[in-house]
Amino acid sequence: MSDAKPIPKTPPGKPGPRPKKPGLLDDPVIRVMVYISLAIVVVFLVVIISVLVSGVTRPTSPRSLAEKELAVASARLTPETKGEGWVPYIEAQVAAGDTTKARIALRQARASVTGTMSVSGLDLAEARIERVAGNEEKALALADKAMKGYKAKQDAAIAQGGQAAVDAQSRGLGANYYDSALVKAYALTKLERWKEAVAMFDIYIRVNPTASDILIDRGNAKASSNDKAGAEKDFREALRFVPYDEEAKAGLKRIGVAQ
Repeated sequence: MSDAKPIPKTPPGKPGPRPKKPGLLDDPVIRVMVYISLAIVVVFLVVIISVLVSGVTRPTSPRSLAEKELAVASARLTPETKGEGWVPYIEAQVAAGDTTKARIALRQARASVTGTMSVSGLDLAEARIERVAGNEEKALALADKAMKGYKAKQDAAIAQGGQAAVDAQSRGLGANYYDSALVKAYALTKLERWKEAVAMFDIYIRVNPTASDILIDRGNAKASSNDKAGAEKDFREALRFVPYDEEAKAGLKRIGVAQ
């Protein structure tokens, strides 16, 4: 008797079992590619989650005006930037409150000066750094040096005569000269040298007569030097340009004058 099992017969009218179709993952090459794709997706998600958790994601665009100015000044720096070309970047760092980076940039700027290149702009920038740092005497000396430098530059151009002199006279001393006077005025105010401060405010206001905030500062300096009439005039002039200026009103109250 044979041990072989009989092969089951398919009942009539009933189809036999269908052969299994091969799936995509049965192909080893496709299977490897799928696994690699899944791994990349997982890594990407892990990185995104890590960044969000750590707080690294923050707006890349500058938020404040100081940050915008710093971004613009930084973008304009090139390996060829020399001397006063550094000034916008230095002053942007000062405005952003980073005097350390401002000083580093100032050293680079001074080291790049060659020949007869002007340094008055660097003197003014350094004066601003020292003011922020609270070194009023240094700021005063540097701002004074800057003013003298701008004046000497204009005098030299006028001395040439001809069109150079005409151009120099039409340009005047320039905004930086008057900004230097303003830095001096504030340094003198901190040093409580009121009359000297008023003289520097005078220089600035002469070409910026509608600067209400500076009029108020000059009024306060005059009040501190017992020039009540002069202080009242400045406070009222400031109110003429900004009618509801609280500082100007406070100034009038300080000297005991009705608004």
